[in-house]
Amino acid sequence: MGDDNLSFDEIKMEAHRLEAAHYQTPASKGDAVAQVGLALCFQNGWGVDVDLSAAARWLHKAAEQGHAMAQTALGSCYDKGAGVDADMAEAARWHLAAAEQGVPQSQYQYGVYCELGQGVPENPSEAAFWYTKAAEQGQLCAQYNLGRCLQSAAGVERNPTKAVDWLERAAKQGHPAAQNDLGHCYEVGSGVHKSPKDAIKWYRISAQNKSLKGKTNLGRCYHYGIGVEVDLPEAVKHYQEAAAQGFALAQNKLGMCYRHGWGVDKSHDAAVRWFVAAADQNDPLGQANLGHCYEKGWGVTQSLDQAVSLYQRSAEMGERKGQVYWGRCHENGWKVTQNDHVASWWYRASADQGFPEGQNALGERYEHGKGVGHDVEEAARWYRVAAEQGLASGQDNYARCLETGLGVPVDHQAAAHWYLKAANQDNQHAQNAVGRFYGGGKGVAKDLGTAASWFKKAATDSAEGETGSPYAQVNLSLCYRHGWGVAQDDEQSMHWLTRAKEQGHADAIMRLARWNPDSRNSTSTGVSCPEDAFQ
Repeated sequence: MGDDNLSFDEIKMEAHRLEAAHYQTPASKGDAVAQVGLALCFQNGWGVDVDLSAAARWLHKAAEQGHAMAQTALGSCYDKGAGVDADMAEAARWHLAAAEQGVPQSQYQYGVYCELGQGVPENPSEAAFWYTKAAEQGQLCAQYNLGRCLQSAAGVERNPTKAVDWLERAAKQGHPAAQNDLGHCYEVGSGVHKSPKDAIKWYRISAQNKSLKGKTNLGRCYHYGIGVEVDLPEAVKHYQEAAAQGFALAQNKLGMCYRHGWGVDKSHDAAVRWFVAAADQNDPLGQANLGHCYEKGWGVTQSLDQAVSLYQRSAEMGERKGQVYWGRCHENGWKVTQNDHVASWWYRASADQGFPEGQNALGERYEHGKGVGHDVEEAARWYRVAAEQGLASGQDNYARCLETGLGVPVDHQAAAHWYLKAANQDNQHAQNAVGRFYGGGKGVAKDLGTAASWFKKAATDSAEGETGSPYAQVNLSLCYRHGWGVAQDDEQSMHWLTRAKEQGHADAIMRLARWNPDSRNSTSTGVSCPEDAFQ
């Protein structure tokens, strides 16, 4: 067959054969450039059979002569076990040699080894040093990693503004994780002015670039109205996309949507399936959520043994939610010896990681002196931290402190503010408290109609199956009994008082025992509602 009849692939193969032959002689004579060229031929099958061992041998010869790119390539061989036995110490040694000659890829890679403790002792400062070297030469992944280090004070002093600068450089070059992290900076206002619109913009770009974390955060924006109107079905769509690809955080989010019926039909069975998918990946949040299902019997046969086992595994892996659940096991003596000190230790572990449920639980320990010293000021401090993160029970507890002067000065206006926040999240105690405040004009203008509406919300059984508050039921009974904020109605008054009696409420039992339909005050007679009428 003449040369004129060769196909393109045949011509390419012949060129590579000639190239391999061209490198062979100078490589054998010690030419480092030729040795690297010949190694590439053996790696890629250019003019020779693929032979990774031969490639590694030629790279070794060039690397020992100080050829920087050969050192980088040889480090990668040892990292991946390509043509040599995998050896992270050797990988680190050769990448360091290349890094010291200014090769940005090796500077980045050696930084990774230092950060993770692979082949060298873990050294965050050394990692940040090499990320900086590589980032300044434009190495994309190094720019992202340096941004992370500056954001979290890993090996360098925390500097959110510089962190954003490096994250933005990487994000604008298309790095999906950097785009996601930049979105987070805009969401929380770290290093930039807080901007929900910019947050969702970068989450969306990250999601479009196949970042599963970006997809999940985009779903979270639609879930909670961050930079966009709340759209639960749209949130579920993004969670499902990431969950279907095995992303554990999205699987947990989707499981919670099914548990509560957020954007989908409520289904404990579906919730469990997604929690199992996450837990099967050894995801500690999935373990905590699945444990809670076993504790409550949601979608699975109730089993405290299974719940406690999952809580322990989750907590010991450092999951904040699991630490709260594991703390409750010790507080209540569930399959472990009851121990208030151990319970408080786990609550603090969770609280110190910024988890609001852990912070609120630790506040309760300080309030009652269980496992820690009795300290109402410390209790109020932890309640406030939890409240400021939006936890309804924390808001309710902090409002109670402000109402009663527990660890803080009495401030009824501030108490009303926090009670209302918790009440709007369906916290029954707070709903009843808001009713009390409006009924007595405490911290707000007196309004019996508003008081009665809040009492009714708290008195009614919740969609989640929570029985209505007996205190609110008694208060609502009083409103109907005396026509305070509602039309006077003895039948309704008796109904709500009976509901409270069924829960064993002592005052309800006493009121029913001495019920006299002629003893009510009448709004028509000018008898008003006393400020302390409600409990």
